[in-house]
Amino acid sequence: GALTRGAHPVSFEIELRRDGTIITRYGDGNQRLLPVIGISNGEPEAYVAATHTSESALKDLTNAQTVTFTRRVPPPLPTADLIVSMSRAPNPVATGQQITYSIDSVILGPYSIPSFTITDHLPPGTTFVSCSGPGTCTAPPVGENGTVTFSSNSVSNNTGMTFTIVVKATAAPGSIITNTVTASVPASVIDTNPSNNSASITTEVYPYTPFANVATLAAGDNHTISLKKDGTVWSWGSNAWGQLGDGNISINTTPVQAFNLTGVTAIAGGGNHTLALRSDGTVWAWGMSSNGQLGDGLPFSTVMGIPVQVVGLTGVTAISAGEYYSVALRNDGTVWTWGYNDNGQLGDGTTTERRAPVQVSGLNNVTAISAGQEAHTVAVKADGTVWAWGENRFGELGEGTTNSMETRPVKVSGLTNVKMVAAGEHFTVALKLDGTVWSWGDRNPVPAQVSALSGIVSLDAGYDHGIALKSDGTVWTWGYNLYGQLGDGTNASRTIAIQVSELSGVTAVAAGEHHSAALLSDGTVRTWGRNQFGQLGDGTTS
Repeated sequence: GALTRGAHPVSFEIELRRDGTIITRYGDGNQRLLPVIGISNGEPEAYVAATHTSESALKDLTNAQTVTFTRRVPPPLPTADLIVSMSRAPNPVATGQQITYSIDSVILGPYSIPSFTITDHLPPGTTFVSCSGPGTCTAPPVGENGTVTFSSNSVSNNTGMTFTIVVKATAAPGSIITNTVTASVPASVIDTNPSNNSASITTEVYPYTPFANVATLAAGDNHTISLKKDGTVWSWGSNAWGQLGDGNISINTTPVQAFNLTGVTAIAGGGNHTLALRSDGTVWAWGMSSNGQLGDGLPFSTVMGIPVQVVGLTGVTAISAGEYYSVALRNDGTVWTWGYNDNGQLGDGTTTERRAPVQVSGLNNVTAISAGQEAHTVAVKADGTVWAWGENRFGELGEGTTNSMETRPVKVSGLTNVKMVAAGEHFTVALKLDGTVWSWGDRNPVPAQVSALSGIVSLDAGYDHGIALKSDGTVWTWGYNLYGQLGDGTNASRTIAIQVSELSGVTAVAAGEHHSAALLSDGTVRTWGRNQFGQLGDGTTS
């Protein structure tokens, strides 16, 4: 307080801060005062500032020095419990494969924290590939060992976060890789249980044995199928509908064998189902059966995790699987279809769903077929002409219009000397005898030649990208590329075909929804693109 004598005003301010600190400042006019500057709080004047206090003699505090009163006992620091856990896949891992570490953290409070840091000194026998998660990730260069650090700001109570680190295992077979991550909170916060601020996990390393002896490939939306030279079928990727045929419904990031199926000569992948053609001319199917696409004749939907025979169908020479339907070519040149039929993709003149095969109307002398990844179907006749039916909103039938649909085959305009076709979501590609590739759909209802492609011997169509194999064993792609399905090392989409990087000696190609696969002459498989469901078969989902 202060007592003034005379006409001079008192001019000062008091600031009370959140941390309990009190600051007093003085301006002009503080003359002829009997001041007592301090804090009592009902106690002896232990906080009195002697330089600014005089109870008996007048004092001048004009523009006097600022006084800061600091709490004798600092306020308690906020508390929080930061918990860290870690998982990894795969385990074991082959030398040269990638390991994905998923680091989960949660703040249990009772307070929020302004920031925290997660640190991983990458273990010996690994090199950095990538990191992702909220906040900022600092890491060594790709291909080197070092320290990965995540820094995250302003984390609320009861908030969980996940951070991902991908490394390549370089340790020798037989090694054990032990990875430990630690987390820390800033000094302004007390962690009530620091013992749970770290997590460790081990991974066993085994010799790399490439998946080999493959004869041909196929791809579904999010799974990949291979036919081995011994006639067995092996698949990997999404398996929620049993489309891998191993009797389970769990994702497999490495190949698993289809149950009790031998003597297979051809394979096909649909949206969530798979087909196989046996040497006796019968067709077998497994996976999703929501719309009768397995052709088992059952009047209800089910998940079929093991192969079942398609009813009433023999003498088959080729098969193809669409999104929710299936197609087969018989040795008499007729085409048979079953499954979903909302856009007339079965070609029987109706839009009626079929749970057993029906013959496509008015079509014979067929030599090649392809079922689209949406709802149109394409066939090549012995005379080299192409015929199509089903959805046509985007001109995918190639007959010059964008009529909504055709429930019976129509001839593709101006296209002859074709030997192979492949149908994507809303587009179609065709390979001519001269090695050129032609495409239509995606609002271009008339075939046009694909630029920069010649000497092509095989092709396939994904959801919205194309893939072609040249006679020299190189692979070329074009179209959508958000997931790297074009294999050129970028995510840039292409309207002109480009060569897939670092790939040669290829004998077969396949395209899934957003991934691609190639078979090499040594019987091994290369994959690239989206891997959310393990469809690349490298033991990871990254």
